[in-house]
Amino acid sequence: MEIEINKIIPADELAINSDIVLDRLVDIPELIVFNNNQPQFVIMSMDNYLSHMKDRPIRTIYTTDSSVQKIGKYVQDAIKRLFELKNLTKDELENLCDASYCTDTFGLSFPVLKMYDSSISFDNQKRDSNGYNRYYNYLLNANGVDYLLSSQWVEALHRERFERWYLHWSQNSGSCS
Repeated sequence: MEIEINKIIPADELAINSDIVLDRLVDIPELIVFNNNQPQFVIMSMDNYLSHMKDRPIRTIYTTDSSVQKIGKYVQDAIKRLFELKNLTKDELENLCDASYCTDTFGLSFPVLKMYDSSISFDNQKRDSNGYNRYYNYLLNANGVDYLLSSQWVEALHRERFERWYLHWSQNSGSCS
């Protein structure tokens, strides 16, 4: 692999002064960050990035680590992020507890969220009527309400629909009320 010398930027130099990136990106479409004499990653201007991405499927534009994570881990991380950022409205939290909404939106057989009832054992609430675990072993909290998160995600059936939904809600910053 041959790399133009003017595209190289040492990682330690980047850590000292990030303005160097902005200055260099004016003349060069992308920079290659090296650490220990090995290329680590590429930094490019948004214009360059968007021109590279325009012919790719839409999901690669807004997914980052989702394509390397298994669907269950990806959904857990994404939902936790939405809860932390308070991006989900009260109405959407109610929708996520509705089986028909979750079937229509995600193709799931179970609600994405289930309200936790402290008067019922936690173990029983994770299970369906046949005794199978359907929810993860932790609670998420929004507006003082605890929820269980569905663990019933299948790569080929749910990823694309979840990513489409997640794109919408990840852009709604701070709208939870």
